[in-house]
Amino acid sequence: MVTLLKKIRATTLVETLVSMTVLSLVSGMAMIIFMQVSAPASSVTHLAEAQQRSAEIMDTLKAQSLHNRLGIWLGLETERLYFEGEVTEYAPELVEVQLNVLDNKGRQIYQRRRLYYVHEEN
Repeated sequence: MVTLLKKIRATTLVETLVSMTVLSLVSGMAMIIFMQVSAPASSVTHLAEAQQRSAEIMDTLKAQSLHNRLGIWLGLETERLYFEGEVTEYAPELVEVQLNVLDNKGRQIYQRRRLYYVHEEN
């Protein structure tokens, strides 16, 4: 019969739990760092501001005033964002306004489209 010359040390449950906890903490910190590097917090605030401001702009537009402005580009600049849009005819009594929101480097952050019903009053 063969005897073992070296005694194999078995790991205990406590050592396993400690090592798994350390690995979990290290991988969690690595994920947090990766998320912060790949998606900066400033882009989240720009997106929220772009959504809010574009909704405000669209809410203030009146359908009757848009009917006379077909094909005209809209432009508005704020401190960090630039809004540009176009008014086009969508259907005989519908006008579409497309508003693009760009950051200070000219990259598109957000786009909003809205249809307005335009009817002639007699």
